Amino acid sequence: MQDKDDKKSQDHKEQASEKSNSSNTAERFLGLLRGIRVEAQYLEKALNNFQIEKSTANGSTQVHEIKDFQLLKKTFSRGRKRIEDHLASLGKLLDQDGEAYDYYGDEISHIVNLWDIICIQWDEMEKNNEISFESRKNIQKLLSLLDEIIYHSNLVTIPFRLGQHLDTTRIGQTLDFHQTFADEMPPLGKESQIHEQSSKILRYIYAHPEIIDGVVEVESGLIFKASSDLKRRMLSYLSIVMVIVGGALLFSFGILYLGLHFKPQGWPNFTQEQLLGFYIFMVAGAAAHIGIDALKQFRENRGKGFVALDDCLLWIHVKELSLIAGAFSLWVVFLALVFLVDKVEWQVSLFAGYGADSVIDLFIQRFTSAARTRSINLTR
Repeated sequence: MQDKDDKKSQDHKEQASEKSNSSNTAERFLGLLRGIRVEAQYLEKALNNFQIEKSTANGSTQVHEIKDFQLLKKTFSRGRKRIEDHLASLGKLLDQDGEAYDYYGDEISHIVNLWDIICIQWDEMEKNNEISFESRKNIQKLLSLLDEIIYHSNLVTIPFRLGQHLDTTRIGQTLDFHQTFADEMPPLGKESQIHEQSSKILRYIYAHPEIIDGVVEVESGLIFKASSDLKRRMLSYLSIVMVIVGGALLFSFGILYLGLHFKPQGWPNFTQEQLLGFYIFMVAGAAAHIGIDALKQFRENRGKGFVALDDCLLWIHVKELSLIAGAFSLWVVFLALVFLVDKVEWQVSLFAGYGADSVIDLFIQRFTSAARTRSINLTR
């Protein structure tokens, strides 16, 4: 019996060790790729600065140009060694992990081939000690190749970083992809070029939705946090339904109960059926408002963003807090309607529900204005 327990304990330790080693391997793999991307960014910056200095320094001497080129050679040599060290380490990791090789091998091969081309072209420039006008064309080619290396590195590393960012956000919260990963894009060039590479990666993530727990809007660059867990999504739907049904029970029974037992002065004199009817029509009005807004969004933004009618259930999950807040706003409007109006028709309830958000906004604006006026008076 003791031998069986010892064997189970040993098996658990071995499994834990394998998981730890696998995690460390993945972290090192991604870290090496990010290191390659950083080195490529610095090389691109150095090449671009040299190109700019050559093109603007019309009165510079040949001696100064040679010195600048010698400095560029030293910078490239150091960056070259670091990138090649990273590539060698990546190769060893992929040789040890067949699954990772199968999944990421093509991107690593792209990076290796691009780097080989860069080194061949650079060696030609260095061999000729090239500082002529033609060298600017060659530098432009190198910059384009470095952009490609940055892109293929980001294609592997950014989805993982994005997942880490989304893990710290709540359901429905948005993350601006372009702003979040701006420092991982090519460091120089026109803003449109940088945005173009960022959008390419975003479109890749959009085409592979299971990579992250989120919904991608390619047009705006926004990502909405969502959960891939079915139970968590069911909780969203249940929470919204509970708030709506809870309001129906609370008001249809609560108002009547308080009126019968405490009989306060000015208490609304409605039957239970009337109260429940008012509330149902208000919910119907609010639902109609949401439906019309969804239809407008579908007609205006189809194919450009996260549209409610494309995936209704996912939209409800992502917008859970907004919908719950909207359901609570119905409570406020319902109470205002019941306590301020002596006679309520179903049409009034329906339109009150339809315009509930506008009514709440009006109350908030009036309250804010009054609070601001009071604050000014107090400071005088």
